[in-house]
Amino acid sequence: MLDFEQGAVFSYQYDFGNGWRHTVLVEEFLTLSMTPVADLVDPEHTETIRWCGGHFDPGWFDLSIVLKDVRNANSLASQAVGWHDGKLRP
Repeated sequence: MLDFEQGAVFSYQYDFGNGWRHTVLVEEFLTLSMTPVADLVDPEHTETIRWCGGHFDPGWFDLSIVLKDVRNANSLASQAVGWHDGKLRP
């Protein structure tokens, strides 16, 4: 989101199989608080952990692994869609 300013509008394709296209208006930027995740007695802790998939350990998070996964996903997506032998390969 660092590429966008408040009021910016952008679109992206959500589901390549169904062609869902979403348009997003950046209304405001909010500050992310890790309190519900880190504080076991926070009233929102249990729900936040469930929403995150059942387990979240901020100390285990490795940005370099996430960036590598995103690069690999982008590479696979670009290989999966395109022209092959004169036919569009979805």
